[in-house]
Amino acid sequence: MRLGALVLVFVYLCSMLPGIVWAARHMDKISEQRISPWDDTDYQILAVNMLYGYGFTESLRLPLETYKTMRDESLINPDYVFQFYRAPGFVFLLTGLYAVTGVSPLAARMMVGFIIWLITVLALLIGDRLAGWVGSLAAGLAGYFLIKISLLMMGPEGFMSGRTLAEPLTALLVTLFALLCILYQQEKQRIFLYLASLTLACVVLTRANFLAALPIFLLLVIFETRHWKPVFITGLLLFVPILAWSGYASYVHQSPILLTTQGGKDFPRFNNLEVITGFGPEKLNQGGWQPGFAFNADGELMITHANSPREGESGWAKGLQFWFSNPEKLPALFYFKLRAGLWFEEGAIYPIGIAFFLVALGLRKPRQSRLVLPSLNSGQILDLQIGLCSLLLWMADSKTFWIVLLLWSLIGLIALLRPYGDQSQIPRIELSWFIPLFAAHLVSTLLFGGDERFHFPIDPLVLLFGYAGGLLTAYYLIKRDLGLALVCGILVASRLIML
Repeated sequence: MRLGALVLVFVYLCSMLPGIVWAARHMDKISEQRISPWDDTDYQILAVNMLYGYGFTESLRLPLETYKTMRDESLINPDYVFQFYRAPGFVFLLTGLYAVTGVSPLAARMMVGFIIWLITVLALLIGDRLAGWVGSLAAGLAGYFLIKISLLMMGPEGFMSGRTLAEPLTALLVTLFALLCILYQQEKQRIFLYLASLTLACVVLTRANFLAALPIFLLLVIFETRHWKPVFITGLLLFVPILAWSGYASYVHQSPILLTTQGGKDFPRFNNLEVITGFGPEKLNQGGWQPGFAFNADGELMITHANSPREGESGWAKGLQFWFSNPEKLPALFYFKLRAGLWFEEGAIYPIGIAFFLVALGLRKPRQSRLVLPSLNSGQILDLQIGLCSLLLWMADSKTFWIVLLLWSLIGLIALLRPYGDQSQIPRIELSWFIPLFAAHLVSTLLFGGDERFHFPIDPLVLLFGYAGGLLTAYYLIKRDLGLALVCGILVASRLIML
């Protein structure tokens, strides 16, 4: 049954690949010939300049038409400087693609589409490893959701509008890292640990906001292996690629650079009063992407850059000054950031996925002493956790996000302090590998801000947790009590109809 589910879902995912290719080839005719003028053009200019031997610079070294971008020439840096504003991972991949195909926006979009599809295949292997046939079915649902959001609903990477950004590659590397960690935990071969470490370094070189994952992952390796050799090799694989790139960038730029110069510019833009109040009567973008937006006299959206650092001003100092001058506003600041960074506007599957990840942390052997809820056995504790997840499904609303935070906190606290794996009737699940990823996302969200693009790299895994948790909950309830399962099924179905 496990093999049958794996093959069936893989064939289904393969049937979706032609639709991705078709979508890439039949987009808006303008974007077929040109790269979008926003962040996409930064990556495009860097890749083309590297292709022609001009180095990692965003300045124009070739005629504008060579770059095939929709950005106006007046908005492109005319000086020959190495800014190192963008992380290099996606630029290297784009350069390699253009070395084969020539400078082709169509090839770039098809590559992005294939990356999204490949993520679903890796998620399928993860689901199979974690939960057998149930995991495979959950991966199929997650893959469908991911591809349909990406293709038809202009999701986080805006694939249908011709966007070519670093988030899909980051998501692919994150999913590969998760699979390698699972293989290491199940097979106990250190080659998987070392490949996972190198992959995590590549994640950071593609999206620098995952930098906090490196020391957290190293700490997990220290606790799990308790031997100097794997810890030493893991540390080298995690940090040497980062230090090598930073050393090169610092040498060329003649000033210290850690991966990217973007953090110092963005920090004050995400730590000011506007992040709390938003803008306009609808309080748009509270806690989210906040470079200083406002409506002009004609009602059009414009960027004011009111919170950006001035020439010679330290962005870090400016942002921290807001923290120290307004300590009473920090709870609201962090609350709105978390709401923006931990929400998925297309439905409740994202908060439900986080909840089931927290539930899975408790699927381990209970201790002898039961300091929390001692009068309940493991089966009753698991029933309680499932009930809290069902309650979360009903209470999940971005307008009352504080309830979601409370339920997450309660689920996580029970899972950590009162394990219940002896009554779960499902395979043993090791999820420590997800902690560095999620922790890094939280650190990045609290320091800067939240946006669907920023949590897209961990979305495939969160979606997998959500669907797998739902299927395993149904399986568990049916095994224990068919009547209870029917009642819960009706409640969930009625809620999904309302969403």
